[in-house]
Amino acid sequence: MRSDGLLFAHILSAMILVGGVLTVVVLSQAAQHQAWPAQVPLLRTLAFRTNLIVVLPGFVAVHVFGDLLANREFEHDQPRWLDIGFAITDIDLIVGGVILTLLQFWVLRRTRAGEPDGWQEALATTLPWLVLAGLIAAIVLMAGKPVG
Repeated sequence: MRSDGLLFAHILSAMILVGGVLTVVVLSQAAQHQAWPAQVPLLRTLAFRTNLIVVLPGFVAVHVFGDLLANREFEHDQPRWLDIGFAITDIDLIVGGVILTLLQFWVLRRTRAGEPDGWQEALATTLPWLVLAGLIAAIVLMAGKPVG
């Protein structure tokens, strides 16, 4: 696969990932507000499934295509901005992929059991915002490619 194809796949994966995280943000925020209490379990279920089906594979695809592209473009010495971008993405994967998925599963179980309030729900609503902020920082870094 040529570098153009890898770049396209990397950017497409990043767009899917950001769209998935944005969807999780909106669904989690709507569930936290509990404007329609009967819909909270559905919103929590959709947030969990979106994280599981869209966000986790998105992280994997972004990382795989990004690594392949970096190895092709920078054979010997990777620039510092690329290392920082990978570090931000790895932290986002741990927080948004692993911790948030497990937390959402816990919150979903609590919600179905009739316990919709607590620190777990607040954290499950806050973490997607932090993941989105990290992804935006990585996108700005990757798009800007600062020298140094």
